[in-house]
Amino acid sequence: MSEREKSCWYNDTETPKKMIEGAEGKLFPKLKDSDHWPILEHLLSNCEGAKSVLDVGCGAASLSSLTNLDYSGCDLPHIIEQVGRVHAPDANLIPFDFYKDDPAFIQSYDVIVTNAFIDVLDDPVFALEKLMSVSKQYIIVHRQRLTDDKSGSEKVGSYVGFSYSSLLSVKDLEILCKKHNFSCPIVVPWSGNSYSFLMKKESK
Repeated sequence: MSEREKSCWYNDTETPKKMIEGAEGKLFPKLKDSDHWPILEHLLSNCEGAKSVLDVGCGAASLSSLTNLDYSGCDLPHIIEQVGRVHAPDANLIPFDFYKDDPAFIQSYDVIVTNAFIDVLDDPVFALEKLMSVSKQYIIVHRQRLTDDKSGSEKVGSYVGFSYSSLLSVKDLEILCKKHNFSCPIVVPWSGNSYSFLMKKESK
């Protein structure tokens, strides 16, 4: 078992229970009632011509009931079964291990949403580049810490164990955007050094 597989996200018993409690508003406000939703709504509204959205690391798939776009969500298999299908039984949900599975299917969606997803991974540069390499139009990154120093991560307590809190350097973001032909037309300060931003694939 790798170190990342020891994180709370791979716990298939207690973490799903906590995630359901969160989606039901028992741990924090539901997405539609939170201060996250206006930012996500704003970024989604600026995805011109988009018809479909893939929620990567969807958890309870709360976004499925809030967007008019054709919604799909993906997450670890046990989270899909024990959280997503319980909280959003009518949503199109796809079991997907971000580190192990082929991401080619992602390219069929107009908008890729990551809501505090890259922020809890141990390697934010790897994660963002993996998405950029298969995204055809838009990527929304919500709640990601940015830094003028080096990208990296540290372990933090989360749910019933540990997760990661990652830092993405502005320089690495700029390098990835240039490499994969993306721009960031909208950047919204979130909290402290956390930001939400819309990335757009530019025509060559």
